[in-house]
Amino acid sequence: MSGVMALNDLLKGRAEGFSDDCSVQACDFNELQERLACDRVRIRRAGGLEQIHGVQLVFDGLPDVHLTLCGSRTEVAFGNQVKGRFSVTAYADSRLSVGAFTTANGVRLFLSQCDVLIGQDCMLSDDILLQGSDQHGIVDLSRGCIINQTRKTMVLESHVWLGRSASVMPGAHIGHGSIIGACSVVTSRIPACSLAVGIPARVIKDEVSWSRHNDRIDSRSARFFEQWAQDREVRSPES
Repeated sequence: MSGVMALNDLLKGRAEGFSDDCSVQACDFNELQERLACDRVRIRRAGGLEQIHGVQLVFDGLPDVHLTLCGSRTEVAFGNQVKGRFSVTAYADSRLSVGAFTTANGVRLFLSQCDVLIGQDCMLSDDILLQGSDQHGIVDLSRGCIINQTRKTMVLESHVWLGRSASVMPGAHIGHGSIIGACSVVTSRIPACSLAVGIPARVIKDEVSWSRHNDRIDSRSARFFEQWAQDREVRSPES
């Protein structure tokens, strides 16, 4: 059964403190209920608010998700065939979008007044940290004001591979097809189809990408490579 229902109707007493305007859209509510029953999906409220408003959850895919909601006006969406394990802590005015066919072996996300946009067919290893915002204020002592209140947008374009224990910091942008090495920390922009490693991550090789198998190129990777080659011809026409 697919469709939309109120979050309170889905949880049926498992969690309290959500207003009637909090909703859930799912591809299969029967399977979602089964995952809630066995704790593969967990949705709970935390923080000091008596009630949270304006939460919109979309499960076009059904990965294992532990979602802690600490503020109002939060949007979380998982695309078709998203698989793996996600732990999400979301404060107010946050948005998370995970594209179709993306997989994750263990990702922690912290969101607060930010946007985290993950493209299609990304491969995220285990012990991954996606830090959408600073979460705490940085104070300029000479002026007595907080200087890091600007809303940040983190982007992982389509077909990005994050190696084990990689971290992505607020406002970082990783171009499509790129690879981030194990234990690296991404703090800025990484161009498309690049291999970047280190702290902070720096590009060490360009015009590279990846396949899910080490002995053959999988079908989605092959389509990505074909599109990349076509786009490259358009960018660099023969003279």
